[in-house]
Amino acid sequence: MAEPLKDMYDHEFLTSFAQRVSTVDADFHPEPFLADVFIAEWDDYSLLTRMRHIARVLGEHLSGTFEQSCDTLAQIDETCEGGRYLFFPEFIAIYGMDDWALSMRMLERWTKLSTAEFAVRPFILKDPEYMLAQMYKWAQDRDEHVRRLASEGTRPRLPWGKSLPMFIEDPSRTKRILDVLKADPSSM
Repeated sequence: MAEPLKDMYDHEFLTSFAQRVSTVDADFHPEPFLADVFIAEWDDYSLLTRMRHIARVLGEHLSGTFEQSCDTLAQIDETCEGGRYLFFPEFIAIYGMDDWALSMRMLERWTKLSTAEFAVRPFILKDPEYMLAQMYKWAQDRDEHVRRLASEGTRPRLPWGKSLPMFIEDPSRTKRILDVLKADPSSM
């Protein structure tokens, strides 16, 4: 029987990740980080709950400001590619609501390494007009992953993601984005 997907966040993976962080943040200590991640409830957490928990704990353990924390993660992000690193964009969704300019840059950066379609949703819910303009800009990006973020991030109903009621009520609000992407050459 296959192991549950949530088990990709195992002790070995998170220890390796924590050690990488500690190489660029002298005040980040892997042992306390791991102790705060692997709490008693850990085994009961779903995949998304684990991902959000890791992002929250990461923010509690990184030193410095939000901007400095983003810089720390950016120093190692090229070694952090794939679905296991969904907690990078989630870190932005949790801690970046007061710095939208930096948050948008980091979501754009990290969607290229994993995906940020879940992490953009709190920003959309908070300010849909701003985010529609941002998504329209991303829909025209040269990188297919960024263009995919524009389409997937604005899906009214995304499996496992928060729904976007304003786009359910009026789907035409995303038409401009989809019009740009309807003939996209990428298979993404």
